[in-house]
Amino acid sequence: MDDDELRSFIEREMREEIIPVLTLPEDELEGFADAVLERFRNPFVKHSLDSIALNSVAKFTARLLPIVHRNVEQGRGVPRRVALALAALIASYARLAPVEVAVADVDDVTTRLAGATAERDSVVRALADTALWGEDLTAIDGLADLVADDVETIAAGGIRTLIAPLA
Repeated sequence: MDDDELRSFIEREMREEIIPVLTLPEDELEGFADAVLERFRNPFVKHSLDSIALNSVAKFTARLLPIVHRNVEQGRGVPRRVALALAALIASYARLAPVEVAVADVDDVTTRLAGATAERDSVVRALADTALWGEDLTAIDGLADLVADDVETIAAGGIRTLIAPLA
């Protein structure tokens, strides 16, 4: 949270892509967002990237995939920052990201994603894998194109070029 660009990216994701599609009272949503951001800012909370990445596919499916669906259902389109998070997840599991993350997940999940490449067809196959996501993510209009493009950019070392305009 000390990085201005990343902090802005996270804050905008919360306020523009997540909160608008949740159905809690506005004051509860604001309290939730503030609490999450405060926890992220706490210098005494030492979550390593490896710990955060633990079982990321299940976390994405349970926490962020419903956010994607709600955005699309409400006519807001695919939430851009959430799509980038999915691309980063795939790049991490496939060892395509410039930063090494010790991926820890059930063997079937790591095996399915470990062979992914930055090639569009490979990313699309991973997104279509219903055993991973519980559904074919290529059925969500526009998601596969965004994620495939982002995985390619991440693999080329350009994640900051993706974050900057979304911050």
